[in-house]
Amino acid sequence: MRMNAGTRVLYRLENEHARQLVADAIFQAEHALGGQPAHHRLDGAKQ
Repeated sequence: MRMNAGTRVLYRLENEHARQLVADAIFQAEHALGGQPAHHRLDGAKQ
């Protein structure tokens, strides 16, 4: 499902498999940026 809200596009994921694919993509992108990704820090604080 896609809803336009101004300049944003909102998507709803229909199943857990799709959610995991998105989470994996975000984790990979965080690693590609260098530094310590948020999901590796215990407190979740940004650097």
